[in-house]
Amino acid sequence: MTRPPSRPLPDPDYVDFAPFWAGTARGELLVPACAACSRNVWPPRMACPDCAGLAFDWRPLGGRGRLYSHTTIGRAMLAGFEAEVPYTVVIVAAAADPRVRFVGRLAGGFAVPAIGAEMAAVFEPVDGVTLVYWRPVSPLTLS
Repeated sequence: MTRPPSRPLPDPDYVDFAPFWAGTARGELLVPACAACSRNVWPPRMACPDCAGLAFDWRPLGGRGRLYSHTTIGRAMLAGFEAEVPYTVVIVAAAADPRVRFVGRLAGGFAVPAIGAEMAAVFEPVDGVTLVYWRPVSPLTLS
């Protein structure tokens, strides 16, 4: 019998996001792109916000971006996160398409960079799903 995760984790088999989690397991970020107009649509939606297209192809977007925003969480709001606070949640605008913004955590050991700093995805397997963390490309590490 497998042990339950120590904190809530995404379901890598959930149909709307399964291709994304399959990509993270391979170390790549995939997003759905509209088959009609090629717009990247993140998070996944039933219809393209530009042309209302209903067909999507999952495509790699690259693992780089720029820090759009961040916040540091100082109090665990859900069971399982008590040992992890404080931690920083970041929003990263993809370099290939800044309309696509990923929410993730700042990888451990890095100081919070300035807004606009170049970021790189870091893939970390945790209890059956590969999570995406972000680190600054030109890091200031914590001492």
